[in-house]
Amino acid sequence: MARYEHDGFFFPLDVLDSGEVAALRIQLEDFEERYESHPAVGHGAFRTSCHLFLPFLDGLIRHPA
Repeated sequence: MARYEHDGFFFPLDVLDSGEVAALRIQLEDFEERYESHPAVGHGAFRTSCHLFLPFLDGLIRHPA
């Protein structure tokens, strides 16, 4: 609590464990590999609002932590 009172914020916060992070990374890399030839994926444009079409990222933004 002293750190928050001094700095006004907590950082970093541990929200996901290493297993959850690894699973999300595998899913993201799998998506990028499967669709790398698609123009939006190849140039990174899919990263805007990607939670709308990637269920695993939708779950991430709704994580209860």
